[in-house]
Amino acid sequence: MDKNKRSELIIISIIFLLVITGMYFYYQTSMKALGTPAEQVQQLSIQGTGQNLQAAFDNNDATAWTGTDAAGQFNYMIIDLKKIYSINNISIGLGVWSQPIDYSISIQSSNDAANWRDIISGIETGYITEPKTVIFDKFLPQDTKYIKIGIKVVGSTQNFKVTEIKIQ
Repeated sequence: MDKNKRSELIIISIIFLLVITGMYFYYQTSMKALGTPAEQVQQLSIQGTGQNLQAAFDNNDATAWTGTDAAGQFNYMIIDLKKIYSINNISIGLGVWSQPIDYSISIQSSNDAANWRDIISGIETGYITEPKTVIFDKFLPQDTKYIKIGIKVVGSTQNFKVTEIKIQ
């Protein structure tokens, strides 16, 4: 093999390694960029309906985002991530009051908080009798700046109770 060919192969190999390394670090950074729930509270801007929205991000199952509207109506939370992240996993900790409860959950993403794309639409949990974490990870990665979570109680006069939300 002549010297020029060998130099070309070395350069191509170096470029390949740099690309692979860059992709690995991009993936690691984008997946961990949101940090722990306690760090998320400081980074996120949250608005919506219900009471105590920040409690869904405080890493404390004793506190909760709770509904204020009539049962059967969606309450929502819009989470501004401040910049675009690639997400592919959202977990929602659901609490119960004195009776079993059936939740309906919808999740949307947007880059401008005006045009929303469905990630999860109208998923019902079935009646739960004890606290439960529902994990949504069966969707393609979404590059998004905003996440809108809608929650309602189905077939009951109780309001919802969300103890924790984690976004990855």
